[in-house]
Amino acid sequence: MEFPLNENFITFSKFLGYGDIKSKLWFVGIEDSGESITEVNLNERLSECREETLYINEVAGKNSVWSIIEKLLWDNFSIKHKLNEKEYLKKMFSKEYSYFFLTELFPLPKSINRFSWPERYKDIFEYSKDDYFKYLSDVHSFRYPIIHNKWVEVKPYLTICFGALYWDEFIHLFNLGHSKFIDLPDSGLRMFPSENILLSPFFDYRLRRNDILTLKQLIHDKIVKYL
Repeated sequence: MEFPLNENFITFSKFLGYGDIKSKLWFVGIEDSGESITEVNLNERLSECREETLYINEVAGKNSVWSIIEKLLWDNFSIKHKLNEKEYLKKMFSKEYSYFFLTELFPLPKSINRFSWPERYKDIFEYSKDDYFKYLSDVHSFRYPIIHNKWVEVKPYLTICFGALYWDEFIHLFNLGHSKFIDLPDSGLRMFPSENILLSPFFDYRLRRNDILTLKQLIHDKIVKYL
């Protein structure tokens, strides 16, 4: 017997991410890096998720993921934006300067495992930490097809998935189980050439300098030189 999904979960699952969803460069992370959803900020967060995507005119702070994306894109796209690095980091999610799209596997912040599961999610989304595998199943069956169908529609020239502990989830999302791959030499990167999907370590200290240089070159070869 199937039970209906929670409406709040549905709304968050249909929200796909930040930036230009029609871009030929996609990044896929694990989960939103923001604070967990609370009863206090629920309505505000729901209103942000009513549309498929969201632009941010100017980001107030930064995190390791945004900093790595900025390092990968700033000089690659400098001929278009003509901003210094600090300015580009602030404006790279704006409609004018977003040359990429960023989506996440999991729709809810702080939801990647049972050990950090917010207790309030039981009331807001009808998932307690004991329901984690039910949540995971619902993400697989409901959210993943939405992301995958949009990806098939857009046909990005390059999709970079970051977070080595979740490579199996990226493989699940993009149906890569029977696809051929190449482990790129002298790096922690794995390429699926037929799909133009690249699996990477997480975008923080785990991403080595050589990985960053390889990613920058791939972005140039597959995206920038065709601009």
